[in-house]
Amino acid sequence: MAPKHHQGSIAWPLTFLHLGGYISLLVTSGCQNSVGQQPMDTSDLLVKIANLESSLDRFEFWLTFATALLILGLILVCGFEIREAIATLKKEWSWKPLYVIAGGILITVGVAAELALQFFASSQQTALRKANHAVVAAFQKEAADARERASNAEEHTAQIEKDEAQLRKDKEDERLARVKIEERVAWRKLDPKAQSEIALHLSRFAKEPVLIAYNPNDMEALSFASDIAATLHAAEWEVAIAEPVAVQSLREEPAAFGANRPLSTGVLVWRSDDEVSRKAATALVEQLSLRGFDATISPEQKGLLALYPTSTRVVLTVAHKPNGAQGEFKLKAHKTNNH
Repeated sequence: MAPKHHQGSIAWPLTFLHLGGYISLLVTSGCQNSVGQQPMDTSDLLVKIANLESSLDRFEFWLTFATALLILGLILVCGFEIREAIATLKKEWSWKPLYVIAGGILITVGVAAELALQFFASSQQTALRKANHAVVAAFQKEAADARERASNAEEHTAQIEKDEAQLRKDKEDERLARVKIEERVAWRKLDPKAQSEIALHLSRFAKEPVLIAYNPNDMEALSFASDIAATLHAAEWEVAIAEPVAVQSLREEPAAFGANRPLSTGVLVWRSDDEVSRKAATALVEQLSLRGFDATISPEQKGLLALYPTSTRVVLTVAHKPNGAQGEFKLKAHKTNNH
């Protein structure tokens, strides 16, 4: 029979095998616990993963080293046991030495296979980590590209909005400039409401004769003279339209440049010496001025009193339109400037 120390000597290497499995379990559980912690920032998480992988590599190295030592020990122990079992088996047939031989071979081969598989698994894990790193790097690059595209899109959108805002401002500035030009060149005009209001105010001078003249070469003056005539007619004044007269008589001899007086502008009003005519002329000028039209009492128009003379009369000449806005446009500009 084989010596009694065979049972302990064959069984104790299994303790090393269990120890190796326990170490592997500790490594795996430690990594899982580390990764299973609360989420953190991406940069901190990458550092944590790198540290875990470095620790895992060290554990795998020492686990492989321990397993190699275990195999070496098994070879030494099992080799001695197997030689004794073979010697015993040669002396007499027994199942026990055969079990010792078979068990030693199986244990040694199994542990060696475990070491080989562990080495292969370690290389696969390394390849897997590299692949995971490549995937993470690709995702990070895609995320960075996406952020860059989003940033470029935001900048492009902001630039478009800025350009649109500038375009709207340019259009508004152009519109305002066009409006100002239109206001400056717009014809003088009394709309029906203004005509009614002025006529109501001047109706107390009903039956007052009035003679209206205008420049025959100025269609704008003709139009405004027609509005004034309609207004005074509504106030029941006795309206007469003078034959078109020239604004300025030609000199008999040529004059030097600048010697001629400038052309008259606005509405020029005069009257006969009676009190009613004076008040009527003043009221007419006030009503036109209140509505933004240049109107003034002008003695230069007294020559019109000789045309179709009457005992009492108001005479007015609608001269050229003054430079700048007139009427409601002038009032609006004046109000804007005061603010």
